[in-house]
Amino acid sequence: MYDWLTSKVAMSIAAAILVAVVLGFVWEQNRSYNNIGFQNIADEIANACNKVSASSCNITHLLTSKKGIQNSTFISPTSGGAKYKVLIWRDSVELRQAELSVRARFSTIVHLWKPGELWETNATSLKDADTRINNNYCISFDGGHDFIIEQKLLLVGGSFIYTTFIYLKFTPDDEDSDGLPTWWEITNSLEKEINDASNDNDNDGLTNAEEFAQNTKPTLNDTDKDGIADGYEVKVLHTDPILYDSDTDGLGDGEEILQGYDGYLTNPTKSDTDGDGYSDGLEVYYGTDPTVATSHP
Repeated sequence: MYDWLTSKVAMSIAAAILVAVVLGFVWEQNRSYNNIGFQNIADEIANACNKVSASSCNITHLLTSKKGIQNSTFISPTSGGAKYKVLIWRDSVELRQAELSVRARFSTIVHLWKPGELWETNATSLKDADTRINNNYCISFDGGHDFIIEQKLLLVGGSFIYTTFIYLKFTPDDEDSDGLPTWWEITNSLEKEINDASNDNDNDGLTNAEEFAQNTKPTLNDTDKDGIADGYEVKVLHTDPILYDSDTDGLGDGEEILQGYDGYLTNPTKSDTDGDGYSDGLEVYYGTDPTVATSHP
C-alpha cells in the first residue's frame, strides 16, 4: 500500500513538473516570437526613415506593418495579441509592451512633429520648433494609427536645412459608421468605407459585429483552431471561441464533443465532467473513464 501511494505521489509530482516545463516553454516561445515581431516592426520603421533620408526631396514613404498592401500607412494595433506603444526619437524607434522593449536606430537625425502640428506651421515656425527638439523629445503613440515618414526641403533662413520629418495621420474611429473600429476593419481586411457589420465573411455563423464583440477573427471560421466553428462555440456550445481548451482540463474543445483519440464524449465547459474530483484530461491520461464518477485514478 505504501509503495502504491508513493508511486502515485511521484507520478503526480512528475506530471506537475512536466506541465510546468511545458507551460514555461510555451510562454518563452510566445515571448520570443513577440520579440521577433516587435523587432521586425521597429526595423521596418527605421529602414523607412533611412530610405526617405537617402532619397530626393518631396518623397513620402507609406509605411505598414501588414506586408503586401500598397499605399497603406497603417500600423497594426496589436503585437502578440496585446496593444503596444511606439516611440519615435530623433535617431531611433522604440516599441514597448509590458516587459518587452526593442529598439532600432536611424542612420540619420530626423525632425519630428506631433499629430496636426505639421500642417499648421510655416517655415519660420518650423525653425523655432526645431530648437525645442532634443534627444529626449519623441512622438509617442499606440499601435493602430497611420504613420508617415516624408522628406521635404524647406527654405528657412536662406538655406535648405530641413530634410526628413515624421508625423502621424490618425485613422478615423469608425469611417463607415458600422459600429466596427476602422483599425479593426483594416487589420482584418474588411471594408472600412462600407457598412459590413452584418456580413459573415468566413461563414462561421458569426457576423462581423459579433466577431468584434467576441474578439474572434472575421476571416477565420475557427479562430482557436480547436476544430469547431466560432459561431457554433458561441451560440450552441457556449465555449470560448478564442481558447483551444475552454475549461482548461487538458482536452481541446473539439476533442471533447467527439469520440476522438480518447474515445469519450465530455463536457467542454466543465473540467470534471463526472464530478469525481479529477479533470477530464487527467482521467484520460491515466486511462480512467471521465464520464463515470466511480472510475478515476
